[in-house]
Amino acid sequence: MRTLRCCAVLLCVAIVLVSLQCSVAPLAGGGTIETTNGIISGIILKEQDIPAKQTRVFLIPTNYNPVMDSAIPDSLIDTTDEMGRYALKAPNKKGRYNIEAVHCVHRTRMLLTDIRLQKDTTYAPIGLLNDPGTVEVILSDSVDTINGFLYCTGTRIFKSLKHAAIHPDGKVVVYLDSIPQTSFSTIDYIEINDPASQVTLETPFIVNPDDTVLVGDTLIWKSYTNQNSGLPDNEIRAITIEADGTIWFATANSGVVSLINTTWAVYDNTNSALLSNSVNDMFQDQTGTLWFATDSGIASFNHGSITVYTSENSNLRSNVITGIDEDSEGTIWCSSFDGGVASFDGTTWTVFWQTIVLPLDDVFDVTLDRNDTVWSATEEGIVKFKDENYVIYDKANSGLISDSVLSVFIDNGRNKWFGQLQGIIRLNKDETAWDYFDHTHSLALSGATNAHCDDIYGTLYIGTSKGLTLYNGRQWRDYTGKRYSFLQNKEITALTFDSQENLWIGTKSKGVIVIGLYEWE
Repeated sequence: MRTLRCCAVLLCVAIVLVSLQCSVAPLAGGGTIETTNGIISGIILKEQDIPAKQTRVFLIPTNYNPVMDSAIPDSLIDTTDEMGRYALKAPNKKGRYNIEAVHCVHRTRMLLTDIRLQKDTTYAPIGLLNDPGTVEVILSDSVDTINGFLYCTGTRIFKSLKHAAIHPDGKVVVYLDSIPQTSFSTIDYIEINDPASQVTLETPFIVNPDDTVLVGDTLIWKSYTNQNSGLPDNEIRAITIEADGTIWFATANSGVVSLINTTWAVYDNTNSALLSNSVNDMFQDQTGTLWFATDSGIASFNHGSITVYTSENSNLRSNVITGIDEDSEGTIWCSSFDGGVASFDGTTWTVFWQTIVLPLDDVFDVTLDRNDTVWSATEEGIVKFKDENYVIYDKANSGLISDSVLSVFIDNGRNKWFGQLQGIIRLNKDETAWDYFDHTHSLALSGATNAHCDDIYGTLYIGTSKGLTLYNGRQWRDYTGKRYSFLQNKEITALTFDSQENLWIGTKSKGVIVIGLYEWE
């Protein structure tokens, strides 16, 4: 019966009820109730300290649930007199209360919170009416839009999810209008057929006049797989985004894939010059040409034409290409298994293998710094070289935890980052200090480091076999738990930002996830 009353009274006729109440004359005495019980009294003003007459005032327990509890009784309602005064008989039940008020004509509002009732008379702080604000709540598609409600405890504010808008990405959006200016302790979600479903979405949040505040599940994300998109392969090894917004995905088994708006296109060894569908890395050079590192050579893609370079038609020593980068002169550099590092100036391939002693042989990754110095990740350490000068860093002479280095990344601050099975190593920009970060800093760093990128604010994002983490220069943050459940059990293999600052995440077996991040910070 309680639930039926809630739905009938609060949901269907709440607005009508408030309007009718505002048309009723003030209670006898209008702020001068005589009672042997204690009373709570106060004054409400509007702009320029003018008394706010004809303002409806509600005394509400701070634990009041406007969805599940009975309607506020008339004994806890008053209307202000000509001087803006109100007086309410204190209920027998002790506790703390809020005072909510709405002007019967102008619909301006006020909320005073956490008032402790005294034995005799309690004088509430002077209240000031203001134009209301709006709360925009974004929920996941798992909520119940038939039985679900949003509400603010200790107020009369609530709304059924039947009034929600459903976005194309599945998110549920609800607007709570006419919200008084204040700092709210919580906003909650509940299903009327399951009181145990109550979830606190935000705590605390502030509403300002004529403003909209965004709360709730503001993390917008979506997933592309071979089940819901034109992506043919769920194992992604690299992601590149062109200036025009075209997004490219390198896959483990299906070649390369482009996404333009909503149109997908696949380039593989059945419909293009690619010799292998196993693509390990991808890079766009200064001229806009795309380069694909495959298990059967390195391919350039320009205006729809693909040219493949292999050990048979060039000086390359190996066809298994693992990484690609470019120097300031536009020379392309690539790493390979059993073939060292090679460069291509547009005409000639030069191989750096016999000119440098081992371990420049099996190379997992290659990156160039601003000085065009080459940094290579190998099974036996890091090889740094430029021209005929080279240095080999291994466990014995550096901060590396082991000799095997999986990846190399240079951030916008010129720090060098080296991914290893046991964590990640940072070499500062002056190359004078090594720092080691492992699972004690981030749970994700208990897995092999596969991907890196940094945003425009200097925050480093790292993808590992155990998930996603970031480092802002001071602390680490893992993206785990219920809020980020879509990242659970995902081995991350690729990371990059688009022009709208959305993060595109490639995974080993779950396709691509794209998320908007900056409400996290």
